[in-house]
Amino acid sequence: MSGSNAGLRNSLQILSVISEHKVGVQFTELKKLCGGLSSGTLSRLLKVIIEEGWCEKGNEGFYHAAGKFRLAADNISGANNRESLIQNRLIRLAESSGESAALVNWNENGYMTFRNKHEMPESYHYLNIGKTNNSYAVHGFGMIGVAYSCDRARQQLIADYQGTEQQRTAYSQIIMQAREDGIIMAQDKGIRIASPVLTKDENFVGVCGISLLPREITDEQKQNYFDLVKEAARDLGSYF
Repeated sequence: MSGSNAGLRNSLQILSVISEHKVGVQFTELKKLCGGLSSGTLSRLLKVIIEEGWCEKGNEGFYHAAGKFRLAADNISGANNRESLIQNRLIRLAESSGESAALVNWNENGYMTFRNKHEMPESYHYLNIGKTNNSYAVHGFGMIGVAYSCDRARQQLIADYQGTEQQRTAYSQIIMQAREDGIIMAQDKGIRIASPVLTKDENFVGVCGISLLPREITDEQKQNYFDLVKEAARDLGSYF
């Protein structure tokens, strides 16, 4: 093992030990827990770690996690917390609607990537998380993606729509209506009801929705689904 690799591994081990001691750890105990590093090596590495802001030495000789370490931990915790909020909100949407729910990321080249999902046993089943789908012409989630793309991307995606000029015009009208309404219901292999996920600054960050197995639904059921999906999309936007 090269000296630089050994130094890096030893530094990470030091940080790992410090992170496990909320009240701090003294030099002798730290040396023992780090596999018997020599005092000289431990002192040299601690000096660099302290200078870089990852740990600090208290008045009583205890080494504690410092600013950079706590900030990194907070960022990781915040990210994990957001993922938990997102997943729990999709579960609520699925259970309240009785249908499978998903959140997708949108790429303005026409691809959507499944980010989170919660599937109900008797409802539609999605692609695996991380899988992409470019059926933006017929998939309700993708149609919302087109509707909320920038003008240039939206115009290009509509221009690339496979069909007659009349069909392309009709598709464009559907897309613009979806943007105005903030929701769409479309049918391909299933019935998709989808809404944009917008941050408080109105930045478009994804598409939330539910998917139903093909069947007839009443106007009352449709409106109930719309209300549930729009509410979930608003909540999800507050997490970003």
